[in-house]
Amino acid sequence: MEEFIEHVEELKPNGNTWMVYLKEEAEKLGLKVHDQIGLVLCRPEDRDYIHSLLYGSDPYLYYVSVGIDGDRVFYEIRKALSERNLAHSLDYEPVIILGPFAKLPECRSFRDLLEERQEKDSGVLKGLFDRFVNV
Repeated sequence: MEEFIEHVEELKPNGNTWMVYLKEEAEKLGLKVHDQIGLVLCRPEDRDYIHSLLYGSDPYLYYVSVGIDGDRVFYEIRKALSERNLAHSLDYEPVIILGPFAKLPECRSFRDLLEERQEKDSGVLKGLFDRFVNV
């Protein structure tokens, strides 16, 4: 008997409500009609996030977002679920987003390296990132 089951199912119309068939999954858990079942519902794109919460790991990662304000280049450390989520949350158009980093000190070291170089070309920045993580 399994502890829990991850399953993706399509919502089906049933009158003015929706339903999902879970008989096979409930039976695999040793459940019968009128037993209680615990459910976690989420969108498929949120599955990794929910999975990380179930297993107790931090789903957020660290990134360095590179931006330009006038003639000044800046490097921000941001915490996000993904590069895509970070890009949508910024109030400026980044030159590039570099990462992910699992630990803040590693991300901070990389940001410090970028601040020393003051580079703003995305190709050069990507190369610096590749060399930093492959050391």
